[in-house]
Amino acid sequence: MGLAPFDKDTSVQTIVDHREEEIPSLGDAQKNVPASLNAVFCRMVAKDADDRQQSMKAVHAELLACGVVADAEFHARGPHTITADSVPTMLVRRRRLPRWTIGLSLAGLAVVTLAVIGAMLLSPRSSQRDVAEWIIRAGGMVEVDSEFGSQQFTRGEQLPKEDFDVIGIDLTQASVGSIKSLAALTELQWLSAMDVSFEQQQFRDLAQLKQLVVLQLPSCSIGDEDLKPLAEMRQLESLDLGDNPITDEGLKHISQLSKLTLLYINDTDISDVGALELQRLTALEDLDLSWTNVTGIGIRHLRSLKHLTDLELQGMTISVEDVASLAELKQLSYLVLDACDIADEAMGKLSDLQGLSSLFLDGTNLGDGGLAELVTLQKLEQLDISNTNVTLTG
Repeated sequence: MGLAPFDKDTSVQTIVDHREEEIPSLGDAQKNVPASLNAVFCRMVAKDADDRQQSMKAVHAELLACGVVADAEFHARGPHTITADSVPTMLVRRRRLPRWTIGLSLAGLAVVTLAVIGAMLLSPRSSQRDVAEWIIRAGGMVEVDSEFGSQQFTRGEQLPKEDFDVIGIDLTQASVGSIKSLAALTELQWLSAMDVSFEQQQFRDLAQLKQLVVLQLPSCSIGDEDLKPLAEMRQLESLDLGDNPITDEGLKHISQLSKLTLLYINDTDISDVGALELQRLTALEDLDLSWTNVTGIGIRHLRSLKHLTDLELQGMTISVEDVASLAELKQLSYLVLDACDIADEAMGKLSDLQGLSSLFLDGTNLGDGGLAELVTLQKLEQLDISNTNVTLTG
């Protein structure tokens, strides 16, 4: 099977080796490789582009001279075309290779070459192990479920020898091009990627992962247009899109995900108009609207979310009337109002939230009078009043 020429502990070390070190010869991986074939390969992967063959036809001509590919086969199959979109960089393709004694087709040589220069193209029929190794080699992490339970891995040699299913993927540190091969992961439940730039085609491929229930894509430069294909993922239950340039238009797509129980859209550009779209997500239990353009008007739109238990509203200006609206969410147990402009007299309205167990008021102008209003919250177990105006008397 294909081997990477350089396989170091980190992606940075691997990249440096690709730049500085000589590419190993095919003979290092397969002892009976003909010298003429190895010479063709060495020209194909030469570091100086002027030293390489300038076309696949030139490669084919040299292979004919080596006697490892038939002319009729080339014309029947055509050159093996690899596009930038379909080949993830710094990866290895895992597949069986023909024996050298019976020759090597041009397509087979293209596969070997791509493996040696660190690239890989997986088909949708790739096995769970193939895809897991591909993700790890790209710098990602996988969570697998085997007879030994659920485990997470960042090194291929650590993967269980027994059969397993990949149930989770973290691509935060990965360099992945095409993600179509994730379709082979029939048991995949969650996917996470932070600070990763996705292209439109990759979002369309993501939308085909109908088995996903958790998708975390914070800080991925996702815009409203990118959310169109994600609206097809009606099975999603948890979605994190925090710190992305999403506006009210994008929430029109998100509001179609009726099974969502968790939605993080903090640090986005949504406003009260977008908050109105949230009324359609009646299953929501956990919502983060911190540091958005939502005001008290938008907060009032949330009153119809009868299952909402966790709510984060950091950085807002909240009036007494707004708090009264929050008080209608009787099921709230976790409320974050850090850095909010909220008056002491509004605290009295929070006393209606008798199910509240956690309340965060860090960085507010809460004073002793407001703190006194909270004594009626009998179930309160966690209270953060750091950086407020509360005194020792309070």
